[in-house]
Amino acid sequence: MGKPFFLRAMDRCKSVKITPRDKLVFAYLATRQGDNGHAWPSERTMVRDLGVGRATLLRAIDNLCQAGLVAKTSGRPGRGHSNQYEVNLSKSAHGGPFTPQQKAHTVDPLVANKSAHGETRKAHPGGAETSRKTSSSKRRKTKPLISPTAQEVEDYAESLGYTNFHQGQKFVDTYAPDWIDTRGKPVKNWKGKLRNVWLKDLKKPERGDPDWLPTEEEVQEILNEC
Repeated sequence: MGKPFFLRAMDRCKSVKITPRDKLVFAYLATRQGDNGHAWPSERTMVRDLGVGRATLLRAIDNLCQAGLVAKTSGRPGRGHSNQYEVNLSKSAHGGPFTPQQKAHTVDPLVANKSAHGETRKAHPGGAETSRKTSSSKRRKTKPLISPTAQEVEDYAESLGYTNFHQGQKFVDTYAPDWIDTRGKPVKNWKGKLRNVWLKDLKKPERGDPDWLPTEEEVQEILNEC
């Protein structure tokens, strides 16, 4: 059995010269990502969990991106949309920008041509060619749902602007461990279930509410009123 993702991430971290504070942020993102392939903690959550200032956090993330250890995808503009982070284990990215790993595609040497109508021609040793239609009955295998943590659920709700959603553990307990909904159907996308069921009738916090988290534009507007 191979090393857990976190240990592989830290091995990758040793090959790059970064500060101890950068390593702390890298280890945090690697822990949050796990085997999910990405993490989306808000800046407020990271500042709270790591006990660092926002400027220090942003500087560490920039250093990790420049070192090729982390890829950052900016969130959509507006209230509470968090960035997405992906820890890079590819050695080819050392000293350069993040390069996503590409899946290797193997080509069947017998396949000579594939027509636009879904027919695949194979060249046989005798020289004769036969055509067959690709089977539509072969369905893609669905990947098993990776159960999120309660904190990941609440972070995702916060990224959508629902800073007043504090039922992450209840959400996980409702469907785990088999992730079957109340109608007996499998939950294929927990984010969709959270948006369409749990957050459907929840009102986002407004100015003055205890859970209201203003955007930079709203903060500037408040300062202008002073």
